[in-house]
Amino acid sequence: MEIGPKKEVQVVIDNASNNITPGRKLEANFPHLYWTPYAAYYIDLMLEDILKIHVFKETFRKDVELTSFIYGSSGVLNVLQKFTNGVELLRPGQTRFVIAFITLGRIHFENANIRKMFTSESWTSSKWAKR
Repeated sequence: MEIGPKKEVQVVIDNASNNITPGRKLEANFPHLYWTPYAAYYIDLMLEDILKIHVFKETFRKDVELTSFIYGSSGVLNVLQKFTNGVELLRPGQTRFVIAFITLGRIHFENANIRKMFTSESWTSSKWAKR
């Protein structure tokens, strides 16, 4: 109301169930106004479906094991960061499945450095190599 209903044409809102009714009320009270659900929600649903495909599901499972191992120990994480020049594999975000694909992409991008780390003298002689 501060901006003025005639100056607004579209409102993008989170499409959580508690926001759908207010979105429809806005549209009913202001016929020229359109409310649009948040697109990230639908993208997240599509990525969730992709991760149900066996090959992606298995790859993601291995990704979770690898990142859990690396991030489960500050020592292992420090070794990785030396080999990747500080590049993080994980990137916190708002949507669960987007994070999965970003992490997979970073592991793919840093694959050579991760292999170097796990085959290096410093790794093979470390206490973590026995885990």
